[in-house]
Amino acid sequence: MKSYDKRVAKRIPFRVPVKFGVNGKCINTGIVIDVSSTGICIKTSNVFAPGTVVNIEILYNSKTLSGSGKVMWAKKVPPNLIYVTKAGMGIHFKEICLDFQNLIQEKNSRTISRC
Repeated sequence: MKSYDKRVAKRIPFRVPVKFGVNGKCINTGIVIDVSSTGICIKTSNVFAPGTVVNIEILYNSKTLSGSGKVMWAKKVPPNLIYVTKAGMGIHFKEICLDFQNLIQEKNSRTISRC
């Protein structure tokens, strides 16, 4: 039986620290693994259940890039295993700031032009 990827947007490798949380409080931390025009993958041992709406903040080039999205998948592992197995959350964007949109578009165009 074949497995099909449900993603419609290309994922772009992007490694930066991220803060995230619920109710406007970004108190948890993780590392962004990749980003696309539709979502973000965060490696973290602090996950929220699928369906939870989370807020995201990334400090990049002296700008705070913010947004929110719905957790689509989550895998919790003990903190000491986070770097040896897949762990974290996949988040589908609901809303992201213009600077964040521009960054994703810029990264996407760089990836395409290298082909």
